[in-house]
Amino acid sequence: MALILSLTGCSTTPDRSGVVGTWVNEGPRAKEAVLVFSGDGTVRACGLPSPLIQSAFADVLDWDRRIGLLGAWTFEGSRVYLDIDRVLLRGLPTAGISGTYLYVSGPSSSPELTVALGDPDEGRRFAFHRTGNRRCDPDDSD
Repeated sequence: MALILSLTGCSTTPDRSGVVGTWVNEGPRAKEAVLVFSGDGTVRACGLPSPLIQSAFADVLDWDRRIGLLGAWTFEGSRVYLDIDRVLLRGLPTAGISGTYLYVSGPSSSPELTVALGDPDEGRRFAFHRTGNRRCDPDDSD
């Protein structure tokens, strides 16, 4: 099973170049989870609360046990059966062999990447927002 992240909103969704850059979730006690997508197809993840991407649909996140990761990403445009763009992360320790999916939608002016927390039908999400440069060294995570 893959972890699902999504970008929500209306209007034109970002394309592959719109995903490139830094995304952050501002957690409790001034802690941050950061994703950095590079144009060469690599991704760095820093400060992700455990088990956000180690377990599909994690229900409870531990901000005191944060991890950093290196991997690759590819952009998959929407398809007839799935009317939403998505980004596939590979090389990360995920719950499934196919990788971790980030679903991409929302206005390119203010996009948001989200992952379902717990049962996806409950609508609870962990959100990343586009931001300026943030330091992200996966080896420095808790």
